[in-house]
Amino acid sequence: YEWEGGPAILEYADQDQGAGMRAKTVWHRTQHDAGTYGSSLLRSMLGARSFEFPKSLYAVRDTLATVVGNNPSALVVDFFAGSGTTLHALGLLNAADGGRRSCILVTNNEVSSADEIALLAEGTRPGDDAWEARGICRSVTWPRSRCAILGRKEDGTPLSGDYLTSDLAEVEVPRNFYHLG
Repeated sequence: YEWEGGPAILEYADQDQGAGMRAKTVWHRTQHDAGTYGSSLLRSMLGARSFEFPKSLYAVRDTLATVVGNNPSALVVDFFAGSGTTLHALGLLNAADGGRRSCILVTNNEVSSADEIALLAEGTRPGDDAWEARGICRSVTWPRSRCAILGRKEDGTPLSGDYLTSDLAEVEVPRNFYHLG
């Protein structure tokens, strides 16, 4: 991961034929593998809870770096928060360069199709505590965000692994969590 700031420029592989050509991909890094740095990473943080097809933490970090890498006080709004990868990746950017970027995650706490069928069969309806507890926000987005920000799992054990930012000193920083009902 090397970021010098400024916008990323994609060029056509063959400038003479550029009009009809697609740009070559820039997503060829091992860290961009969604299986290892998306699904497996999320499973290591949350255990049995799951989210289908989370993006690679590092692919999102690199994408955000192209847009807000040179703005250490940027505000990023993710209207389709899913598993919370955007907030997690923004935290990596901040940790790497001392930025104070903020992130607002928006989600509707939907349940998966399979959960919806099972919950309806049990007589559970949207708005019931059992239904809401299985929603994406309560079961994945919120716990992942809390774990990523605090650096520890819900049981208090520290997150393991190298998050590929740099050598960082531990510093206590006041954190605020707000859950808007």
